[in-house]
Amino acid sequence: MKRLILVSFIFVLICAAATHAQPGKAAKSERRVALVIGNSSYASSPLKNPVNDAHDIGQALRGLGFDVIDRENVGQNDMKRAIREFGSKTKNSDVALFYYAGHAVQVNGENYLIPVGATIEKEEEVEYESVDVGFVLAQMTNAGSKTNIVILDACRNDPFARSFRSATRGLALMNAPGGTLIAYATAPGSVASDGNGRNGLYTQELLQNLRTPGLDVEEVFKRVRIAVREKTQGAQTPWESSSLVGSFHFTQPNVQVIFEEHFDNNDRGWLQFSNNDGSFSVSDGGFVMDSKSTGWWVATKPVAINQQDDFKIECSVTHVSGPNNFGFGLMWGVKDKSYNYFIISADGQFSVARVTEGVTNRVVPWAIPNSINRFSATNKLTIEKKGNELHFFVNDTFAAKIEFQPFFGDRVGFVLWNKQKIIFDDLVVTTQR
Repeated sequence: MKRLILVSFIFVLICAAATHAQPGKAAKSERRVALVIGNSSYASSPLKNPVNDAHDIGQALRGLGFDVIDRENVGQNDMKRAIREFGSKTKNSDVALFYYAGHAVQVNGENYLIPVGATIEKEEEVEYESVDVGFVLAQMTNAGSKTNIVILDACRNDPFARSFRSATRGLALMNAPGGTLIAYATAPGSVASDGNGRNGLYTQELLQNLRTPGLDVEEVFKRVRIAVREKTQGAQTPWESSSLVGSFHFTQPNVQVIFEEHFDNNDRGWLQFSNNDGSFSVSDGGFVMDSKSTGWWVATKPVAINQQDDFKIECSVTHVSGPNNFGFGLMWGVKDKSYNYFIISADGQFSVARVTEGVTNRVVPWAIPNSINRFSATNKLTIEKKGNELHFFVNDTFAAKIEFQPFFGDRVGFVLWNKQKIIFDDLVVTTQR
């Protein structure tokens, strides 16, 4: 438990020129790699849509910046070769995506993709004639991509069910490895229709939502699930297993930069407050707050954020010197003695609090994020509003989320406690619709 000396203070608001909106900047380029397989031409129980589905998904992903490996109507050896090529190509990529449409079965709780040309007469032969989904996951995990996505539009009726002892319907639920989302066309143990149009219903809705700007990947699959359930009157419910810890958008949101400060000069216009000895300066490549004793140091500036929009506040923070067990970080929604803050400490903990008229409600108590191994000397802090939630990230890795509550005021800035020297830099505020 952290010991913070919280000293009440009253900000004296100063007049500031209105911040002018700037055109949205393109998101940092991501390295995206995908393997897309569609199998339709089975000797027994051929399927109409998988090749169409794979072709259209591949085209869509290329349009979204993916380097796509695509295969259609392939046998076991060719499938495994393609998966190995995919594993090599995704080394240290940002996003790796595997899409499969075709027959698949589960045997003893394991899922197997059925190649074209597979000869399967008994349950014991599945392992040797098909491709274990675990083989795909192993390649992706070993490649070290930041985000892994597996899409299985493969929960059609088992064509070999009559010759199997277990005759289990659909696919088995798999636990997603860290940083992975596994999406099924329907719930585990259930089956999906091949569809009557060019695409299966699941892929049809997936294509629709992939291209919608600003949808987080988990929101994409949520919308697909809602649409498929509605159109099948509840007969088919798409399903996901996710252990994602970061944020990913197939199509970037329409982003507008409404404020940014990189401390390139001394004309700051920041309202600076401290209740004890300390100094504020622009030097060492950022905004330096150097506290000499116990107390509270704050610098804020008005930023006009439309709270109806989704928004993002981010900055970098560097701990130069001082105790490791006191907080420093971002403030937002500041007005007088009411404000919110998201802070970290040099010993690797973080906290989120909402202070109302000087009374602190620690909505996220001091904790070590489960998804973050350790903090660096310099860390990136991000606050992101998504609908009615606020999400918090350290170095682009998810730390916590809370319910969004309206701002007290319009000021955004920095805060630290007790005998620390901290450099704040690259404060950027964006909104998206």
